[in-house]
Amino acid sequence: MTEFLKFGLIKVTTKRSYNIFIMNDISDILRTLLDQLSIASKVDAEFANMLECDDTLKGDYEEWCEANGYDLKTGYKDYIDELIDSRDSIWENLNE
Repeated sequence: MTEFLKFGLIKVTTKRSYNIFIMNDISDILRTLLDQLSIASKVDAEFANMLECDDTLKGDYEEWCEANGYDLKTGYKDYIDELIDSRDSIWENLNE
């Protein structure tokens, strides 16, 4: 379910009761889901569910993919993998 709030913020509530406040930024949604769920496969499933339930979000996702050079089918999965790799790289550098 999507609710439109002041200042362009959108509240997205999923079946699992995650509330995410965004400014139509798919990157922020994916980062927040990863922070909350910690496991890429759970993020994949949750975001796929969110896309299925919300046409506005789906349109924003399509624009995000086009603007960032991602494929519609795998864009969010690729982005999640990049986030995880980036975080792993930071920890590796700190441990050296």
